[in-house]
Amino acid sequence: MIPPLVPLPRYARLVFHGNVPRLGGGGYSDEIFTTPGNGVSASRLTDNSFSDIKPRLNREATRIAFASDRSGNLDIYTMDTAGGDIRRLTTDAAVDTDPFWSPEGDKIVFTSRRDGQAEIYVMSADGSAVTRLTSNAGEDTRPAWSPDGARIAFVSTRDVAANTGGRIWLMDANGANPHLLSTATGSDNPNWSP
Repeated sequence: MIPPLVPLPRYARLVFHGNVPRLGGGGYSDEIFTTPGNGVSASRLTDNSFSDIKPRLNREATRIAFASDRSGNLDIYTMDTAGGDIRRLTTDAAVDTDPFWSPEGDKIVFTSRRDGQAEIYVMSADGSAVTRLTSNAGEDTRPAWSPDGARIAFVSTRDVAANTGGRIWLMDANGANPHLLSTATGSDNPNWSP
């Protein structure tokens, strides 16, 4: 038996992606959904034959950053919370994914393979001023900005044996002072409390 839905607080909004049948048949695609503040039902925001994944709301819950392969490879996009006003922010031929808004909503940190391997980058919320924050022999992925905007947690394989998974690292928001936070290998998806 499925438990009844518990309504979210009045001010809350949830976004997520789900794997659903493609338009016109022919397999499945990842699409973005949202729930209103009451948490009772989910609404589909994207409806296409592409993969729209890893949605993240900005603090004001007015825009959603997400990764999509609608350009041929994964790039970072934003849209409003009704699924409109879609803006492509990255145009590099490499994979750009894992978008995460800064607390002020003026920047987005993300993972990119534009320099050959997964590293952490930051850009302005309009896609300008792209800056590389990490550079090492390991893979750096899944950045998460601290609520005060001072630090970014991320997953890195820079100090682990191959195929053992990453560990959680922490760095200043400008990429300085990276240090190991968790010694557990296989760590993934760091998330800060509000």
